Amino acid sequence: TFPEETEKPIVSHVDIKRTVLQIAASADASERSLKVFGERIRDSITSLPDITQVELKNARDYEISIEVAEEDLRRFGLTFDEVVAAVRRGSLDRPGGSIKTSGGEILLRTKGQAYTGPDFEQIVLRTESDGTRLLLSDVATIVDAFDDDDRYAIFDGKPAVSITTYRVGDQKVLDLVDAVTAHLAQLEETLPAGIDLTIWENSAKTLRDRLDILINNGISGFILVFIVLALFLRLKLAVWVSIGVPLSILGALFVFPTAGVSIDVISLFAFIMVLGLLVDDAVVVGENVHRHQENAEDPLEAAITGTREVSIPVIFGVLTTIAAFAPMILAPGTMGQIFSVIGLSAVFCLIFSVIESQLVLPAHLGHMKPTEADGPLRAGSIKARWKSFQSRMAASLNGLAYNRYRPLLDRALANRYSVIAGGIGILLIAFATVAFGFGAAKMNFSFFPPIESDYVTASITMPQGTPVEATERAARELVEAAYRTKQLLDDEWLERYDGQSLVKHILFSVGQQPNSGGGGPGDSAA
Repeated sequence: TFPEETEKPIVSHVDIKRTVLQIAASADASERSLKVFGERIRDSITSLPDITQVELKNARDYEISIEVAEEDLRRFGLTFDEVVAAVRRGSLDRPGGSIKTSGGEILLRTKGQAYTGPDFEQIVLRTESDGTRLLLSDVATIVDAFDDDDRYAIFDGKPAVSITTYRVGDQKVLDLVDAVTAHLAQLEETLPAGIDLTIWENSAKTLRDRLDILINNGISGFILVFIVLALFLRLKLAVWVSIGVPLSILGALFVFPTAGVSIDVISLFAFIMVLGLLVDDAVVVGENVHRHQENAEDPLEAAITGTREVSIPVIFGVLTTIAAFAPMILAPGTMGQIFSVIGLSAVFCLIFSVIESQLVLPAHLGHMKPTEADGPLRAGSIKARWKSFQSRMAASLNGLAYNRYRPLLDRALANRYSVIAGGIGILLIAFATVAFGFGAAKMNFSFFPPIESDYVTASITMPQGTPVEATERAARELVEAAYRTKQLLDDEWLERYDGQSLVKHILFSVGQQPNSGGGGPGDSAA
């Protein structure tokens, strides 16, 4: 995944968004070489355009220890404080003043900071009168290794380090995913044998899934609306009415930057939620204009008259829906940040749907040729058959409206008080069912219901002071259980999935959880 910074408000960028790359090395690769390659890959990813935050995890920090034996100090007549002072003097960058010239001021600086074991070995402790020098390596044992911290990871049975790439600010997560994925494919060809790259977690997949849902629902909704309208209206009119759905969404996307809203999981959820509301007003306007045009009126006049007749109910119908979403924009707190994105996305879509139905759609329908302009239909032609089919569908719908629905409506109006009482009674029963339930009919509410995850994580947190060996033993029991589970699933499902295992990878880490930035000596996860 490419998550954004945790300090960033969730209103702008949600959850998008972190890719964890596991670098699995062969068993004989040393910890130092593994970290060196991890740092190189981290720096290589950081050098890509628009990528600003990349972290290396599950790797211990470098540490240089200087071990001085008491007998060595006595042999050379030194004290421990003298060794400490010599190390401090010999390992530092020191400013040397400045030189003023006609071309400007030149700053002088002496670079003497020691960074590696050999650098510390050459630090001079004492210079004798005959010119001989006593070096730190003569007195002390210098160990250039890692800090005494139990932190490591095993990925699919091999030592590993993790590289986490973050999306920051207004960076586009999908572009970052594509850039990093392409860069890793090129980088993997240059790695030596025994060093492998594996994309372990990519939460941007959630965003892609939501985009696919929106696109698929939009396409299916467009097709369904077009098919239903084409059964009763002219094909061109059905096309123009159906186009109202994508135009409303595009209009909302146009004002997103001004409102500070981004395309993320929450805004896509709002789009999916209002998808069925966007075409209602266009259907009402298009059907009324079609009715006027069927009466042989001038197409432009029919479009104007038909739109005016339904403009008030259409506009107020949309305004009532907007009024339902508007309070969400002002909701406080963390949940308010989520609700505000949903509210703004829905309101923008509804506003542009009104604009499209009242201005854009009538303009297009007003330039359509009258039905008579197509000339007489030839018997047996496709147009004649389609017109006959439309006539039968319209007759059946009119028969249902006049023979079934209208008598029922007249009866309801004649007994309006009974209908109102019955409606109120059903409403009270619905409220009581939600609030109290009836036995097993108790209804629970969950705004974010639990859903199945692509990752299964088990963590162990031991008390402070627990030896790392005890933590590791407990964590390895989790790993063994994971491999046993993998074997059971493979035995049952491997053939059904064309030889592909349901369990792709298993990561075992000590000292730092793989999916978080925390961790400690007693913390491990698998």
